[in-house]
Amino acid sequence: MDLDEQLELAHLLLQERKCRVCGQEKNLIDGYYRTRKNVRLASSYSYECKECTVKRVCENNRRNRLKKNRIKKMKQTENLQQLMERFTKRLKQVNPDDKERVSYLKGCIDTVDYLATGKLPNDGNHDGMKNHRPRHSDLDALD
Repeated sequence: MDLDEQLELAHLLLQERKCRVCGQEKNLIDGYYRTRKNVRLASSYSYECKECTVKRVCENNRRNRLKKNRIKKMKQTENLQQLMERFTKRLKQVNPDDKERVSYLKGCIDTVDYLATGKLPNDGNHDGMKNHRPRHSDLDALD
């Protein structure tokens, strides 16, 4: 910097600004972050002091970490035995006159039973078929 540039910046060295967050008056150059390229203008410096900016950024980062932790604490997937117990318990609680819900829950139980044992449901659609475990075909090798 030459002498002329230093003289142009001298008026900023003595200028103070009141922080809009904490209300303290601080030196413009030392106490505030520059937000624009033009160093010579007082409006190139923020209206929030460096200490308040650091506190705000740290607080926001803490909030973001807490949000991420809440997402990680989601319920884990139930195993087949837990699903079977839950659907059976729910089937006992449901009103038998609610045919749609009863049918849905029986279908869920049949599906879990098939996944666990390979036993096909006794609903009239699968008569004559043997209970089985699904075979892996040659196409599965392509995946």
